[in-house]
Amino acid sequence: MVAALPGRGRHREFLALLLSASSFVLVGLFLVIVPWTEAWTTNGVLQGVPRLHALVLSGPVRGIVSGLGIVNILLALSDLLEGQPLGGGHE
Repeated sequence: MVAALPGRGRHREFLALLLSASSFVLVGLFLVIVPWTEAWTTNGVLQGVPRLHALVLSGPVRGIVSGLGIVNILLALSDLLEGQPLGGGHE
């Protein structure tokens, strides 16, 4: 049996924290930015359903999606400040 190197578990925890926070930030930025771009307005999938397309293009729906992006970014900041990923540590 090989003994674990000291400090190695801390590096894994730190890496897990960074990966978790990074993923939350990336998803958050995507959700904040994309509803206000041309990619959102020219969505080919929704053009076949005019009522749903009109709903998705409305300001309140775009705002809600962007709000979810802000929540993701805040969760990432919370993770970093607490020093533990949202899923909890491996104990």
